[in-house]
Amino acid sequence: MDNKLLIDTVALVNDYIHKQTDIKLDISDRSLQELADLIGNYQMTRSRKMTVLSCCMLLSAGIRKHSKLPDQSQKQLARKILDGDYLIGLIYKLAISRKEQKLLTKLTPIYKKVQLQVVKGLPVEEVMTELKQEIKVYMEQQSA
Repeated sequence: MDNKLLIDTVALVNDYIHKQTDIKLDISDRSLQELADLIGNYQMTRSRKMTVLSCCMLLSAGIRKHSKLPDQSQKQLARKILDGDYLIGLIYKLAISRKEQKLLTKLTPIYKKVQLQVVKGLPVEEVMTELKQEIKVYMEQQSA
């Protein structure tokens, strides 16, 4: 496992998250560790690996915020929606600032597909499996 890739990427993402949001990423999330391992195995620059993993982290965190909505009070519900939307929006800022527009082209339809799966009640873990499969295809295309 490439813990350094994961730790460095979390630090990168935290630099993009405004401090006043009080949003914290869960580095112990097993699916993120699996994504870091997957991405770490491909031949591309470390910077690109960090960008791909960063966008996946933001997508995962945004999905998780949105998937926990039904059991919330009005104030908690609004906060979860705003936090999730904020994290998803950061994907665009991060990818564009790091010149990874092709990644955005890949992630946009993935995100929509994932949203529909969450609405259908699919567990987040199954949704993350789908994300990993799509990222694997992207990485294979980009490292070829």
